[in-house]
Amino acid sequence: MPTGLSARPIRESFGFPEVVAVVAVLGVAGALAGTFSGSAEHPLRARPETVAAAHNRRHRMFNLRRPPPGGASRWRILSVVRDYEFGCVIRWANLDEDAPADLDLLDAVERARRDRYLRQGDRDRFAMGVQLTKLELAARTGLDPYAITLDRTCPGCGATHGRPLHEAAHVSVTHSGSMVGVAVADIPVGLDVEDRTKDLAEVAGHLLSPDDPPGELIVAWTRKEALLKATGDGLKVPMGDLTLANEPARLASWKGREDLPGRFLLYDLDPHPHYAGALALLRKA
Repeated sequence: MPTGLSARPIRESFGFPEVVAVVAVLGVAGALAGTFSGSAEHPLRARPETVAAAHNRRHRMFNLRRPPPGGASRWRILSVVRDYEFGCVIRWANLDEDAPADLDLLDAVERARRDRYLRQGDRDRFAMGVQLTKLELAARTGLDPYAITLDRTCPGCGATHGRPLHEAAHVSVTHSGSMVGVAVADIPVGLDVEDRTKDLAEVAGHLLSPDDPPGELIVAWTRKEALLKATGDGLKVPMGDLTLANEPARLASWKGREDLPGRFLLYDLDPHPHYAGALALLRKA
């Protein structure tokens, strides 16, 4: 059993030749401290955030500032969360705060799908999901992110609007409002994020089972959607077939699927004050 979600520290180091070069250019020994002090100048800035209050877990959010033209990185990564045992990585982006996605990462199929969206917000969310997915797969495999191809074949009709698949890992993409998230893991994974202001009162009868515990509807929704994504069923299965439990968050039962509750790990996520999230990991039987 994993110990939960934890953060892996990220650090950039500066070698001796680079330090000498900086000092030589600035002409003063004190320039070294002035150049590398302060979060405004350092490309990495960390701040603590709560991951799952019910489990008392914490992770750190890392902001990678977009460098000047010609810099080593072209992307901004909002946060990385890792569950070491199953190689689970979550990357979040906030479209209101982060640099736009690099459209060069999209292949012809993805560009065509992006262009079919009528609203700019939908196009932006899709492109950011592609970027986060390919950056994490590149980090895991060592491949060039621009060379990574995702299989988006729909198992039902064969069209290219299915969930992204890659031989290196399992992938789940989610977005709501300005938030976009991607979870990549060694086992089947489901990730969901929802705006906390969403009114779910009208769908409560379809969302809840008779034995679901009391609590926020938005939390129940994110948990169940994450679970349904992990199995690949999606919303084809009624959410009322799933019954949740609290302390800790877990799947208590799944109608007609008695083998599943003991295989799932379920986490409540808090990626942003205005958004609720959930992560589901499906272990082998």
